[in-house]
Amino acid sequence: MFIPLGILAAMALPAKPWWQLAAIGLLASLCLEFGQLVFISARFSSLGDIVTNTCGAVTGIVCARLISRTGRAKLAEA
Repeated sequence: MFIPLGILAAMALPAKPWWQLAAIGLLASLCLEFGQLVFISARFSSLGDIVTNTCGAVTGIVCARLISRTGRAKLAEA
């Protein structure tokens, strides 16, 4: 769920540094976990979920940046 968020953030905001995009993933994860804590009594929030969700967003950001960089290098060669 958060890998696509990272890809989308990297594509929508290419000028932003990776850590600012990762903060978007962190904020989204915090909001979801807070929602679970407040609104869903059958589920519970976990710090581990926040960490893994943020890592997923960072993975998406890195993948998008690498693919973008590779694509630009191939265009420059042509």
